[in-house]
This record gives sequence, structure tokens and C-alpha cells, in this order.
Amino acid sequence: MKKFPNEPLSERANRIAPNFQIFRPEGNGPFAVVFMFHGCGRPTSPMIEYAETLQQSGIAAILVDSYTPRDINLVEAGTLICTGLQFHGKERAGDVATALYWAESQNWIDKDKIGVAGWSHGGWTIMDALSQEDKIGKNANLSDTGKTPLDKLKFAFIIYPWCGAGSYSFAYGWQRHIPAHMIVGGRDMVVGDFFPKKTVERLKNDGVDIEISFFEKATHSFDEQGTFHPAQRYSRKYTDLACEILLDFAQRQFKQKA
Repeated sequence: MKKFPNEPLSERANRIAPNFQIFRPEGNGPFAVVFMFHGCGRPTSPMIEYAETLQQSGIAAILVDSYTPRDINLVEAGTLICTGLQFHGKERAGDVATALYWAESQNWIDKDKIGVAGWSHGGWTIMDALSQEDKIGKNANLSDTGKTPLDKLKFAFIIYPWCGAGSYSFAYGWQRHIPAHMIVGGRDMVVGDFFPKKTVERLKNDGVDIEISFFEKATHSFDEQGTFHPAQRYSRKYTDLACEILLDFAQRQFKQKA
């Protein structure tokens, strides 16, 4: 696993952006866009189906691969990142700030309609970014983020995120109150449902406009095809529902900001 040096956002974007997987609607735009942040497993799954759902409805989606630029293989991901030993959400939050910085240079992106979505570790990443926005530069080794690098961010969509030890949202809340939606599985044996629900409760009490969808029989990675582990079972029903919820939420938020 490669550690990035202290550097400006422009240099970090040069490292990360070449590995973006872009799902862009037909036409010239400008398009609303949702940046998607993967979990601790494969850097493309299960986001492709969500990205295609948005793309078909005129919203661009960009999959942010946080592994390839850091030379992280799946063995390291499973043994070091999924276990919480390295690369916590607060460090990876720099990728969120970098994606927003990169978007500023893209004339096909509507700068007033940018959202983020994250799965598991990616959800943890987004939540830590919102909780520790003024520390993103320090935590991610970026030299020029300032105190408000998430100014252009309009919403957050979070699916089965890690909200336990090492996550900042439950203890500190969010510095930036933007609309959010969280999907929680009732049979999630990886992150559970207790801390995600408690975190949503805390954020609501703080005044955050956050919605929650509780999938009673959904496991962790319910939307990832090819998962057969008893703790991670794919569900076509819940995947379709989650895609519909993301699309509806994005359309509502982007319409409000039009």
C-alpha cells in the first residue's frame, strides 16, 4: 500500500482522476453528477448498477477508485482495510475533496448539482469528510484544502456504512449539514444496524436533514452479485429498491437546487 506525500489538490487529482470510471449521459451537458465511493472490497462493485440507473435518467455517475492509485490489492484490502487496521475513513476523505476539486475543471459537469454516494467503507469515508471537514487536509496529507473543501457538495447517499469505532459522526456529528439518506440492513452482521441508526438519530437531533431506509432482511453487501457468504447475501429485490431510492433522492435534491 502506497502512502501519498503531502501535496496540493491538483497533484492528488492527477493521481486519482485517471482511474475514474465515468457514466455520462448522452449529450453535452452540463450534467448533474454523483461521485461513488466503493467499500473495502472490489473498487467497482456494486456501484455499476446504481451508476447505470442514474445515467439512464440523465444524471452522470463517477466511480472513484481509491485503491489503484495507492497500489492496494484485494488481499491487502481484505486483511488491512476491511479489518480497520489501515486507511480509515478520515484519511480517505481526501478523495472526496479531490473529486470535488476535479469537478470544477470539467465543463460538462453542473457545478451546482454534485452529490456523493458511498458503500460501507465508502460511506464511512463520506461521513468522516462531513464530520471532520476542517481537518481533511491534515488527515489526508493535502496542503491546500482550506477549512471548507466540501462547499460544492449538495447531498450524501450512504449505504450500510461503518459507524462504529474509528468513525466520527456518532461522537461529533457533522460540520456540514447537507441532505442525506442512509440505507441500513436489518441482518447486517458486518456493520450492524445499532450504530448506523444511533448515528442517524444523533444527526437528526443536530438538525441534519437525513432520511433512513431500513431493509429488514438485508445483509451487508446485499447489492453485490456473487456474494454467497452467509453474512453477505445478494438480493435482487433490495438492489432494485436501493437503486430506485438513490435515483429518487438525487432527482429531488438536484431539482431543489436547480
